[in-house]
Amino acid sequence: MQNRKLYYIVPVALLCVAMIPTQAPAQNSPSVPKKPSAGNTTNGLTVILVGAQAAGHFAKGTQFWTPTANDIAQLETGLQAIAKKTPVPNVRPGQPAQNIATTYHRQYIGILQGGKKKIYVNAFRASKEAEFPHWREKFVMVFDGGSGFYHTIYDVESHHFEAVRFNGYG
Repeated sequence: MQNRKLYYIVPVALLCVAMIPTQAPAQNSPSVPKKPSAGNTTNGLTVILVGAQAAGHFAKGTQFWTPTANDIAQLETGLQAIAKKTPVPNVRPGQPAQNIATTYHRQYIGILQGGKKKIYVNAFRASKEAEFPHWREKFVMVFDGGSGFYHTIYDVESHHFEAVRFNGYG
């Protein structure tokens, strides 16, 4: 009699397990908080790249780490503050004012310098997005381009930015 009950319980249990959803909810779902991760945008303007996506653009032996959502939030807060003090050079007459925190796409790469966690900020003007369709997956490297491109380094512990450096003109 007990064996007969087991025959009924096992198929029902397997059916219940089979009905459990195996796919994660969509990222756009309000129940899933958006958090930055390698290759995903954090706010449409920014993306965190993992070291492997940018390694060829850094000195040999550079060590990488992946910034957290909190690291990026603190960086963004600091970037808003320095944007007010950082004029964008060589803006052509009649061109709207540029703001390094709101009019540029940014790639964030976690690097270690002297044992300290830092975030390399690689940025290009959002109006140039069509020129870099894979910017969310690949490091954007441009040698010229003037004020259309800048970079800086953010120290996670001290919350300090190195000088913002804009590219030169070729």
